[in-house]
Amino acid sequence: MNASELSRQLLFYGYDEVTDYLKNSPLNRYLYKMFLNVLPQCDIDVPMVRLFNEIYYQCVRVNYDGNPGVDVEKRYLAEEEHWLQSKRAADLVFAVVWAVLKVKRGKTFHEECFLSQLDPLMGSNELGDVARTIHTELRYVGMDVPNPFPTLTCPLDGIPKFELVQDRTRSLDDMIHASVEQNLGLEAQYFELQEHTKAWMEVTGNYSHNVIENLVRLYDWVEDQLELIDRIQKTLPREETIKQDKFFKDLIGRIKTGNFEPEDALTGLRIKREYHEPDEQQDLEYNMALYRASCDDELDIVDDLKQERDSLKTQLADLQKSHEMEMARMEAKYKSEIDKIRKERNKLAHEPVVVKTPIKEAKPKELTLTLSEVAAFVKERFSRAGANEVCTMLYSKASDHGFLGEDTFKVIDGIVPGVIAREKPHQTIEIPQAGQVNINPKEVKNYTKEDKPEA
Repeated sequence: MNASELSRQLLFYGYDEVTDYLKNSPLNRYLYKMFLNVLPQCDIDVPMVRLFNEIYYQCVRVNYDGNPGVDVEKRYLAEEEHWLQSKRAADLVFAVVWAVLKVKRGKTFHEECFLSQLDPLMGSNELGDVARTIHTELRYVGMDVPNPFPTLTCPLDGIPKFELVQDRTRSLDDMIHASVEQNLGLEAQYFELQEHTKAWMEVTGNYSHNVIENLVRLYDWVEDQLELIDRIQKTLPREETIKQDKFFKDLIGRIKTGNFEPEDALTGLRIKREYHEPDEQQDLEYNMALYRASCDDELDIVDDLKQERDSLKTQLADLQKSHEMEMARMEAKYKSEIDKIRKERNKLAHEPVVVKTPIKEAKPKELTLTLSEVAAFVKERFSRAGANEVCTMLYSKASDHGFLGEDTFKVIDGIVPGVIAREKPHQTIEIPQAGQVNINPKEVKNYTKEDKPEA
């Protein structure tokens, strides 16, 4: 575990799918469209969901920094490049972060300090033009930016925890460390403890009281808050244990007695302030604002285009089947005409006619259907598209087997018109008794059965 991993687990461990960012968020949909163009142009091979995770993590991280604005190039830019293994991808992340924070209304002190140090570094950012374009367009459309940026804290079970273990499966590095610890007379798991200590020290800004309290407030339940404090305490170096003892005892006491909430600067009353998600009313107002800003027209256009596309696909398939049927029909007709010409030529050449001895046909071993049976069944049951396919098959088989007479073509040609006639809507009027209807009478008289005059 290192500080980068620990910080992301605490502040914003991210989503697995990019669609989670696109729900009710015009800002994220705008960034998504921008990424579609920028990623291939800049040859950035990083999943889009990972870029979104990093952008939101950095925006959240700024407000939990124990040293706001200090060493931004190393602690933010270089760390991001190492995390993504791509300088260009890291430049894109901070191009978006810079543009979004610039547009944000009501910037915090931490955000102002961060931007004051990031501004000069944007000159060396390869995607500085992209950053300025995003900033200009966001300002022009008046895009809403989250205020504050919501955190996404990993459940406590996912936060790394240091604990002494007697028996466990050891990796090669662990066995090497254990051997060195034994030879040097160090405590068991000394190197593992140092790793946890270094990570927590960096994340908390050298165990800053304010940062620790903010991190503890990421969890709502008292049990989780106390467990997180216990994990931090276990990583304290010996010299820090005595130094921080009073602070942790006071913090634990306030949590157990329900006095952990911060005080309002004006009233002096303790207030409930959520750092990781807004309450239900804020959430509703935020979503409604995003919904009003969303472009419903675009969604309607997309639906219309999809329907038009599906309709054109259906028409194209029908045309293709009709074309295939017509080609098969033309080929059969062509063979029929060739056969007629061949017979005429033979007559003119006075070629002897070979009399074929009729051979008694054996009873077929397989089920056979006549052309008329197939045609009648297709007319009754098949759709027009299906009828076209059957006609294509029948023309082809008629050609293969030499049935090229006009009677054959007449039966096949009548299949599709028969289907069309069947599919036409018919209006049926049921008249139980003929005497109930007068067609175009000059005078209409209604009588009851009793009053009806005798004929």
